[in-house]
Amino acid sequence: MEYLIDYISLFKQGKQTVQARKDLLNEQLESVSERLAKMQASYDKLKYKVDHYEHIDKDYQGKMASIN
Repeated sequence: MEYLIDYISLFKQGKQTVQARKDLLNEQLESVSERLAKMQASYDKLKYKVDHYEHIDKDYQGKMASIN
């Protein structure tokens, strides 16, 4: 969140810092985009595992039902 302090400081300096503020925001946008991609990859892996175990559990429950 240090970037917020920098952004506010630049904002207080006026219109001559518009490009610097834009650059700072673009850097943050890229950072958030990278973190979002990592989180999406983690989500996808977890979802795959949950789905996999759901399938295994259904197979097991089906086999147990046929035994009884």
